[in-house]
Amino acid sequence: MNSNTSNTFNKCLDKLPLRILYIMGAGRSGSTVLDTVLGNHSEIESVGELTNLPRSGWINDEYCACGKRGTDCPFWSDVRREWVRRTGVDDPKGYLALQSTFERFRRWPRLLKERRRPSPQFQIYAEQTRALFEAVRTVSGKSIIVDSSKNPTRAFALSMLPNVDLYLIHLIRDGRGVIWSYLKAHRKDEKNGVQRDLAPVPAWRTSINWRLVNSTSEFVLKQKIADGACIRYEDFVQQPVKTLNRIGDMLSISLDSVADNLVCGREVTVGHTIAGNRVRMSGAITLRPDYEWKELLPGKDRKIFWLLAGTVARRYGYDKV
Repeated sequence: MNSNTSNTFNKCLDKLPLRILYIMGAGRSGSTVLDTVLGNHSEIESVGELTNLPRSGWINDEYCACGKRGTDCPFWSDVRREWVRRTGVDDPKGYLALQSTFERFRRWPRLLKERRRPSPQFQIYAEQTRALFEAVRTVSGKSIIVDSSKNPTRAFALSMLPNVDLYLIHLIRDGRGVIWSYLKAHRKDEKNGVQRDLAPVPAWRTSINWRLVNSTSEFVLKQKIADGACIRYEDFVQQPVKTLNRIGDMLSISLDSVADNLVCGREVTVGHTIAGNRVRMSGAITLRPDYEWKELLPGKDRKIFWLLAGTVARRYGYDKV
């Protein structure tokens, strides 16, 4: 595509509403996998946890899934230039402070107030956030951006951006599988997506967080601030075609080509995700169920989960086993 054609194409894109598919839910619930799978569609760009780009990619210079550091990755370098062109500001730390003000979990009361009467500070946050998504759209040439940042507070903030078509997926995984994932320790390995030593997280803490984040995500979905769907990780890996059809219907596009790859057991390639689960550094992903916890999770941890989060788990269709 020559420069004149590219400029014309980008001007056409800029006239269209931003289309953002946001995945929310607890960590270790399969959001990186779903994000990556969707990113293998010709109209969709998968960017991972975009909320972490300023810190992880531009300030801490962590590795992109392409194998290059954030400041060396051609994709994210182009995104930053486009973001600066649109905002007139090159200040990742300043933007990070804005994110902290409006996206942190405890900021719910502030956001509800901002929804009624946006403050000048929120307007700056909204302008720079929208510009970041526009920059990703311009550089990628894709009309739909998938952001798997998971935080439901960010979802609420994104719903307040002007001229945005927002779609929400509340992704849920059985909390006992989440506990088992967090019980595993990992040594620092930057090139493979582990930025620091990760100690095991006790079952009680994961259970409380799982309940809180999923309940909040459920609340956000019920606010009708965007088209949305609640999807269980287990249903996705067992019936990927049915799940992708639900998402495709919501986006008004066909995901048949992506579904065919999964049904045939083909690998799906990872794009330029800058933050998220270490699986993003594998280069390619094959969809397969992960039920290791059913054999290996200690009985005491199962009991802790059901005591602390069983009522919510039952609501999502999980049984006490």
